[in-house]
Amino acid sequence: MSKYMQDVLNYGDDVYDFESSPFESLRMLQDRSDIQKVFHQLSLEEQQLLAEYDALLFKNVHKMYRHIKKAYDFNLSNQPFSEWW
Repeated sequence: MSKYMQDVLNYGDDVYDFESSPFESLRMLQDRSDIQKVFHQLSLEEQQLLAEYDALLFKNVHKMYRHIKKAYDFNLSNQPFSEWW
């Protein structure tokens, strides 16, 4: 397993998890931002898998938004647009 594969796999598990607390889902988004910081170090396999998980998150973005907004005020966010997650 390459250096960041477990981080990518953990993110992928969390993308599917709507049973976790909204705080755990917020942590998942922070983890995704951390992965982005090392994106250039990911193997091609890790990048492809990350893209698949991102697509699933994007597909379910409204559901995830409703889940997270129970614990987070998105109006206070200062995340750059490039970090759409």
